[in-house]
Amino acid sequence: MESPSMLAPTVNVVRRRSSLPFVHHFYILLKAHYFLYFSAFGILYPVMNITLRGRGLSTTELSYINIIIPFLVFFTNPLLGFIADHSRRYLSTFNIILVIITITFAVQFGLPSVKSRNIEAELVDMHYTDKSPYELNFCASQEVATKCASRSQCGCSYQANCTFHDSINAEDFNQTQKFSLNFTMNANDFTIKKNDVTDLSELQACGINYQVSVDPPLKKRTLGQSLGQSTPAFGSTKLAVCEVTCSIAHFCHGSRYPNQMGYILVYSLLFVLGANLLQNAIALGASIGFATIDRPEIFGQQRIYGTIGFGAAAFGASRVYEWLQTEYVYIIMFCIANVLCIFVTSFIRIEPEKLNDGTAVGENIVDDDDDDEINDPSTMKDEKPKKKSSLFALSKLVVLLKRVDVIIFLILSFTWGMSYAALDPYLYLYIDEIEPCKSRSIVGLMSLVSSIAEVSALYVAGRVLKFLGTNVASIIIFLAFAVRFSGYYFITAPYYFICMESMHFFNFGILYVLMTEKADSIAPDGLSGTLQGVALGVSFGLGRGAGLLAASFIYALTQQPTLFLVFALFNLIAAIIYILGYFIGWQSSKKNENDKNANKGKIMIQSGGCPGSGKTTVSRLIQHTKHETWPMIDFGCLRVFHLNHEWTNQNDDEEQMSFENLIFILKNYHRYSYQNILINDLTDKCLGDLSTYLSHDEYNYLIITLVVNDPNILSTRILNPDRDSGWRNVQRSIEWNNQINERQTYKNEFILDTTYQTKEETMIEIFKIYEKFRLNK
Repeated sequence: MESPSMLAPTVNVVRRRSSLPFVHHFYILLKAHYFLYFSAFGILYPVMNITLRGRGLSTTELSYINIIIPFLVFFTNPLLGFIADHSRRYLSTFNIILVIITITFAVQFGLPSVKSRNIEAELVDMHYTDKSPYELNFCASQEVATKCASRSQCGCSYQANCTFHDSINAEDFNQTQKFSLNFTMNANDFTIKKNDVTDLSELQACGINYQVSVDPPLKKRTLGQSLGQSTPAFGSTKLAVCEVTCSIAHFCHGSRYPNQMGYILVYSLLFVLGANLLQNAIALGASIGFATIDRPEIFGQQRIYGTIGFGAAAFGASRVYEWLQTEYVYIIMFCIANVLCIFVTSFIRIEPEKLNDGTAVGENIVDDDDDDEINDPSTMKDEKPKKKSSLFALSKLVVLLKRVDVIIFLILSFTWGMSYAALDPYLYLYIDEIEPCKSRSIVGLMSLVSSIAEVSALYVAGRVLKFLGTNVASIIIFLAFAVRFSGYYFITAPYYFICMESMHFFNFGILYVLMTEKADSIAPDGLSGTLQGVALGVSFGLGRGAGLLAASFIYALTQQPTLFLVFALFNLIAAIIYILGYFIGWQSSKKNENDKNANKGKIMIQSGGCPGSGKTTVSRLIQHTKHETWPMIDFGCLRVFHLNHEWTNQNDDEEQMSFENLIFILKNYHRYSYQNILINDLTDKCLGDLSTYLSHDEYNYLIITLVVNDPNILSTRILNPDRDSGWRNVQRSIEWNNQINERQTYKNEFILDTTYQTKEETMIEIFKIYEKFRLNK
């Protein structure tokens, strides 16, 4: 038995599916949805920072922008998830967001670049004989010396385009007015001097003064003389004014032109908006998946096509870019993929009960035989259903967030999100520092291996989680992070980092499915998308944002690989704490298991069925057989107190109020040591909420729903003149019965066919189900 302080195992509810067309039965459209969306994601997102840097934004500015995004995701993920849950329009919400994303990035690519001046320099004749007589003096950022210089073997070079200070110098050196020179900058080739910004003009306030020894292609016409002018033995002479450039333009730039701040702000806002909505769409995509599939454990087998699309599209876009050599390739392919995704998403079939807010058409039924007709689904189907109150929906979520296992689940999500901050971007920056010429190749191979590991994990995630359980899987995820970061610290050859990417099997594939399945299984009815948004927002939003802040601090204060050692120890300690908590909790629960089972409230809910199924008759027989030691509560009776005779004033709010009254009564019965309570006539919406209000660690509950699968027998029962109910509408009862058969089955629910059974035989079958359920618990 799981410790109440640890993650409870995911419950895989068996769902019924009627005969569907091939494209829906095998979720072809859902697979295409994931493939196309993540194709669009893979086309554009990996190159956006590079594109913005090429448009003139500095590395520092991009760092600030990227830190903002995760914290924004933390707030917007649950918000958009709640909007989708509350409106029940998952597909429309997703498509609207994707349209906004497409427009946002299209506008961004259409903006002009931020204009910067070239680096202004002076070529000086130093008049020394023991070293190079010429020196290039300029003021620039530290990147000028480090970024391009470290890539000299990759083809990055420096060039100075110079103009003589005056015509006399040009004649003296027998040159034309303009000339160019190439030079290098290694550690011994230049000296630097920190600037005091308060003493500099706007053009000079750039950080570092460089004094680079150069050897320009100059030949003096006369040595030591310049048209009758004497050259001093000591000091320096300004020969020319130059502009310094790099073969990789964004490594070497001077101050910006005036009025460029507006473009920087627009670029920043558009990137933050687009990147945030891309993350929101991933969470909504997960909600669409769980609302579409009939079994949660097969989610990974659908999501796998997103990973395939990401890898294929990213590789394909890079090849097309190499061929056409224009960045507009990315936005064109991105827009095409998004248009196709919107089209495909519009035709995805969501489970009908999910669209109805988890409420089957046959709900709001009171089983009192005299009131059957009042609450018939067919008489109510023309009424426009009222939307669930936001206050009640959020109150259910607040109740859920107070549970210990849910709190631990969110803490785990936060911790895993922090670890991702060290992978992106700091791992790639580290590789770029130690192997600048091969970094793109290494990162590409690492991405390939991680994608293969992710595809494998998503395909088998359901079976792995079922075999390991959520607790063991969580421990393995921590250990996989620890092994991965340890490898980055101890391995000195970057190509061997590729081996560590196999840990992506657990670090993303298993982790992602565990988080989404867990959120779906514990979410109150109608709030699955909201809770998935909370979980993913806590992990990839708040957790990753906090991780980025911590990683940036560690990265700045220590040597680069020390960051990975810190995160390896962090995950190892987290794994040890979780293992200790798991085994301590397991031993405690094992020791008290018998006492806990004895004290659990055993609540049997014979939820009902269509008129003629025998639900009321069997409920009364069960109570009579147990000599009335089992209290029987009719949910409809709790609503009679405040509803009129025709029940025309019923609504979602009063039903929720009545359900909360019932929960209070149940808990009070349990408080006074009543062990078995029989509840009759709960609506489908209330059945779905039971797992939220009745903690599995404190109560056992069993749901039994009666159906009659032979229309002729059902007709005979309804038309029996000895039947004490006034209900005689056979067609409506048949429709009602079919709706029960086709809807989703709830946790701990059993559908019992009473077609060929007497009321006594039905009662015996119910007792068999009850005993089997009791022994398993």
